[in-house]
Amino acid sequence: MKKNIFCLLSLFLAATSCIAVADESEATLEQQLERLSLPDNQALTLPGESEKLYSVQTRFSPLKYKQEVDFGVGRNFTGDSSIDSNEFYLGYRFHFSDKWNISLEGAAVFNSLSASTVRLMEKDAVVPDSTYTKYRAGLMVNYNLFYGKFRLGMDQVFYFDQYIGAGPGVVVMERGTQPAAILEAGFAFWLGKWGSIRLGLKDYVHSEQRRLSSGMANDLVAHLNMGFLFGGGKN
Repeated sequence: MKKNIFCLLSLFLAATSCIAVADESEATLEQQLERLSLPDNQALTLPGESEKLYSVQTRFSPLKYKQEVDFGVGRNFTGDSSIDSNEFYLGYRFHFSDKWNISLEGAAVFNSLSASTVRLMEKDAVVPDSTYTKYRAGLMVNYNLFYGKFRLGMDQVFYFDQYIGAGPGVVVMERGTQPAAILEAGFAFWLGKWGSIRLGLKDYVHSEQRRLSSGMANDLVAHLNMGFLFGGGKN
């Protein structure tokens, strides 16, 4: 009888010890998981190490050695008030890197008399002292200032570059051809790896010969272009 009681007591003590060990292991595992969990909006930092965090990821579609053909439309907002000018663009762009590219472009300009000028001519038979542009062309060096992205939903992300550019150009006008200096700023929105949409402002500074006078012109042209990418290395 005593022997049976001793056996039962031994089994009870062994079972209690196993449960205690299991509880201690479980508590240790929970503590380890708690140490691995991070509060929201905080990054993991390791003792004795410093980690650089970047707000923008690597470029989705590298541009190095890629070529781009684009076309689009523009409108002159600071030209002669007596003439409405709209433009059609065609251009070629070569990307030396993700930052630098060079572009060659031309534009055909379509002009018409503004409504106020037509009324003035019909009422008072007055012809304004003005001229108009027929064609534009330019060779631009462009630089991408920064690369970023924006999200329209949980599944769609669009990437863009803000860019600036400058270069020489020529302006073919009603009364001769004039050299021009061109400045540009805008955004390039990338359509996956195959194309882009560019929204920008070009400033053409040149001299012009009007009917009765001459002077400097500062044509600020807003444009919207669509481009197609090809060539370059494998992405």
